[in-house]
Amino acid sequence: AAWLSGLSEAIVVDIGGTDEVVRRVSEDESEIGLVMNPPHDPRITSVKSSRQAVQAIVGPDFPLLGQSGPFTIQDFLPFPIALNHPTYGLRQIMQYVEQSERIRLTPRLTTNSFYILRQFVRHRLGVAFLPAFVVAHETAQGEIHTLPVAHPIMANAEAHLIKRSGRKLSLAARAMLQAMSAHLQCLR
Repeated sequence: AAWLSGLSEAIVVDIGGTDEVVRRVSEDESEIGLVMNPPHDPRITSVKSSRQAVQAIVGPDFPLLGQSGPFTIQDFLPFPIALNHPTYGLRQIMQYVEQSERIRLTPRLTTNSFYILRQFVRHRLGVAFLPAFVVAHETAQGEIHTLPVAHPIMANAEAHLIKRSGRKLSLAARAMLQAMSAHLQCLR
């Protein structure tokens, strides 16, 4: 983190759902935020975004592995599902999928922790729905697999780096924004 070496300001990193991050940025409690599919808000500017399809995240012995895809959301209904809280953009994406498909996802686990979602899948407890970048390390290790889901809402999900419209960022926030834009896999 050479970009940190010249900074005298402290950087604080907090984690929250999309709704909370957008609120904090729009009310100047945070300078920048990283969210999935933020709601339209004229107080917020997306500095950088990248399409990040939401996929089914499964363990190494999941019954659908080895079958040809892409799969439909209905293919995963017989299995236990883990989802984020409704304040997260990813859960909101899945709620739009539920509405468009006229189905009801009944999660066995609801959490605000991406770590817990990964562990749910890693320990072969069921399926979660996340962009591949969230599980890149576990995928590289063969602990988790991704399966494509053929659904336009899931295919068009986006990660956004946001700031409040018109806000002049501090030196630390500008450095963090540049580093995140250049190095985060979710923004490539």
